[in-house]
Amino acid sequence: MENKILLVDISISGHRMGYIDAIRKKTKCECLLPYDKNIEFIYYRMESEFDQKRNIINYIKFIREINRIVKRDNIEIVHILCGDAIYKFFGLGLNVISVPTIITFHHMSFSKLKKVAIKNIFKNIDIGVVHTNYLFFELKKMKIDNIEHIEYPVFGMKCNNSQEQSRNLLDLPYSKKILTVMGGTQRYKGLDILLEALNYVNEDFYLFICGPERDFKKEYINEAIKYYKDRVKLQLRFLDDFEFQNAINASDIIILPYRYEFDGASGPLAESTMYKKEIIASNHGSLGKIVNQYHLGETFETENSKSLALVIEKSFREKFIWDEIAEKYRISLTVENFQEKYKELYDMIKGEC
Repeated sequence: MENKILLVDISISGHRMGYIDAIRKKTKCECLLPYDKNIEFIYYRMESEFDQKRNIINYIKFIREINRIVKRDNIEIVHILCGDAIYKFFGLGLNVISVPTIITFHHMSFSKLKKVAIKNIFKNIDIGVVHTNYLFFELKKMKIDNIEHIEYPVFGMKCNNSQEQSRNLLDLPYSKKILTVMGGTQRYKGLDILLEALNYVNEDFYLFICGPERDFKKEYINEAIKYYKDRVKLQLRFLDDFEFQNAINASDIIILPYRYEFDGASGPLAESTMYKKEIIASNHGSLGKIVNQYHLGETFETENSKSLALVIEKSFREKFIWDEIAEKYRISLTVENFQEKYKELYDMIKGEC
């Protein structure tokens, strides 16, 4: 008999719906989600407003909302996909959910206070899921054993255009080495670190910045790039899947200059791996570990613009080679592997009940 799972998330932006749909195709699921007119299947519409304002009152309503659905509709396992949103509540109330509970964590940091929160959360759930080996072993060091590692897959369809075709679609130059930073201008993604670094780069680069304005606005970016503005294309809006895939395909190097505060799986890293693109990334945590361990490119000293500049210049001098280790990692990022791992996890938890 199939498990009846309740998938819970507080957003459907980015790859979140791809994540949910992938699980649903392999496992019988109900979903508790924010209302969106574009969702085509039947689901529970979130009433707690935790998706809109994450304060303690809405958090308690959120836990109660989950429990009501569990009891009313004979849910067997609750799977909360937005673990990052609940650190500040220290696991409060999770133990009252009346069926086995899984939480997936996409990002983690390990300050003293965050470690206390993480330990308390794991004490009150059955299993936590992370998407990188680095986070898995960091949690093991904290004596947390109810943890599983499931690799974050690539959900998008691969672009079949040539690099020249993709550059033409995006109005990018054919003859330049294109550096791309993508996915939104949130501070933690370190766009400002890259823009500062490029002042020190003595090579004929072309920078493509694509994704919606967040913390760093267009005015700030234009001021930061004033000395090389003629070598930059800004596309400060949300990219649909077709544009996103073409942006990666058009690029020579994907740059991920994330700050220390980010530690988790990176969608652009995984997508870029599928295209065998060279990646330049910060050297801390999961990000640096993946790039170095799987030979996906080069890393620089996190939050150090001059270090990043040196690595960019090195990439112009030395040819990037895609080797067998990188290829093995690329093959692991399949949706089929992701689906099977989650199904095995659900079956294991059901068997222990």
